[in-house]
Amino acid sequence: MEQNSLLIVNLNDKETKDVVTFCDLNKIDDPQKYVHYCFKKGYAIDKYGLINGKEPEIIEIEVEKVVEKIVDKPCDETKIKLLEGTLQTLKKELQLRDEKINKLQDMVDHFKEVVVSRGAIYHSNSNLNTRI
Repeated sequence: MEQNSLLIVNLNDKETKDVVTFCDLNKIDDPQKYVHYCFKKGYAIDKYGLINGKEPEIIEIEVEKVVEKIVDKPCDETKIKLLEGTLQTLKKELQLRDEKINKLQDMVDHFKEVVVSRGAIYHSNSNLNTRI
């Protein structure tokens, strides 16, 4: 089914007279052909913008487009609650381990101070001074 009815342009008497007069003054033989040319040129300018006064070349290129879409799937409430419980348990265990590490570090620091600040005292009946 052709859509020729779409291509019909209704010009009023003044516009028709103006086009015919312009064609007569510029020695254009076929006003209908000229109106069609003007429409094509105006449509190309409207569609593609001004391009050096020439009609643009249409280059068709096949493009393959890969679309990745992330889809959120609804989860069961029980799974969510189990995961939240596991996460809380792990956070508590991590906090307890951090506290234990801090206590052990304090003990190590304390023992370093004890070893450095005090000298050894030998008993009189010990054999630490004698060499074997």
